Amino acid sequence: MKLIFRNCKRIEYIILGITILLLIYAAITLIIQTGLSWLFDADYLDKYGSFLGGIAAFISIYYLYQTLKEQGRQFQIQNFESKYFELIKFNREKANSLLNKK
Repeated sequence: MKLIFRNCKRIEYIILGITILLLIYAAITLIIQTGLSWLFDADYLDKYGSFLGGIAAFISIYYLYQTLKEQGRQFQIQNFESKYFELIKFNREKANSLLNKK
């Protein structure tokens, strides 16, 4: 599982960098719009919270996609392993039956 996520590190760093830049930009515009007052207007905070929620939703969708892709790959591996071991078991049974006939 670490192998898939190791390949996506560059994309994750790019998303994280863009997110940090957007958050800094949003914080600066929030401070400028309120006149550098720490008593923020609820309307401005609502916009800022909606922006953060959108970014969090985007990041969670990305990680959900990566997780589902990895689960599909793991399912294919398990399916192959079960078929492979069934064939080995079947082959072993046939070999034992041939040895017992002699």
